[in-house]
Amino acid sequence: MGLEIDPKQVEAIRRFLAGARRDPARMRVVLAITALLVGYFGLIMPFGSTLESLRAQKVLAAEKQAMATDVLMVLNQRHVYGPRLTAPADDVGWQAYILGLVQNSGLSLDTMEPIRRQALEPFVTLTVELVATADNYAQVLDFVRSVEVGSRPLRIEQITLQASSGGERLQIECALHALVLEGETADDAGATGDDG
Repeated sequence: MGLEIDPKQVEAIRRFLAGARRDPARMRVVLAITALLVGYFGLIMPFGSTLESLRAQKVLAAEKQAMATDVLMVLNQRHVYGPRLTAPADDVGWQAYILGLVQNSGLSLDTMEPIRRQALEPFVTLTVELVATADNYAQVLDFVRSVEVGSRPLRIEQITLQASSGGERLQIECALHALVLEGETADDAGATGDDG
């Protein structure tokens, strides 16, 4: 569908500009409006888009740096982490594993959603957002311990606790990072480690 231009509108614009050339005050208004439009579309909009892109890149870089620290630690202690790095990198398997941790700790699952899969050689990282409800702090501590010492390498990136409606229970919101070493067996991962 082509752009249709109304001849009457074109003629009105011509008359306005012709009048502006004869009237210095009107010409100043036209120039001011033109300068504003050029500044907005030529400078402010591109700058705002660039600034937003830079902010997103900064957040991503911070996340990569945090994960890189974990990767370095695991690489330096492969003999310890080796057997735990053989879990498959499928989202369904990890969600089932996390659900087991939640249930064994006595928590009630509200929502669980995988939000990111990221390659960080030689690993793949999976990020899962979890919301659950606990009856008391002891259940929260049990969940945290099970994450730290479980059979799969899983890290709590951040955790938020708040009283649920009525104040009788605790709602937990957390981001969990799973670390998967693809392409190696448990024996390979353990044999290549050093004491760090």
